[in-house]
Formats: sequence, structure tokens, C-alpha cells
Amino acid sequence: MTRMIARAYRAADALRAAGVKVVMGGPHVTELPDEALGRSGGERHCDAVALGEAEETWPKIVADAARWQTERCVRAGGRVRAGP
Repeated sequence: MTRMIARAYRAADALRAAGVKVVMGGPHVTELPDEALGRSGGERHCDAVALGEAEETWPKIVADAARWQTERCVRAGGRVRAGP
């Protein structure tokens, strides 16, 4: 969908391999969150995705991380559980 997603996935994979929790967002991930989370048959590239506008989702992600509770998907306007 977007030309830089392969590079973003490689960077995310390297960070996850080093034990870093990764949250991805942007147009590609918003349209295809299952791809980024590895639920469409491919490799899992992140621990959670931010869907929609960062101004609304980022504060929720930071608050969850502070409590060590990362949701799979955070959507502008509220959280959406996306399964295991």
C-alpha cells in the first residue's frame, strides 16, 4: 500500500528482536492492522497498532505503557481490543 512499509517493518522487526515493544501507526497500518500484527498469515511486526489520528491515540498508548498494559489496537475515539 505504501512504498516505505517494508523498511518500517524491517526496523520494527529489529527493535522487537532486541526486546523493545513496538507500536506502529500511519496510513498503511491503519488500513491493514492485521498485516502489522501478523494476523493475516505473515510475520508479526509490532506489539500494537495506533489507528487514526495520533493526537488522540498517542496519549492513550503512553498511559497504557506506563501501566504496562498495551492494547493491540488503539483507535482515535477509544480502544478496540484486537485479540491475542
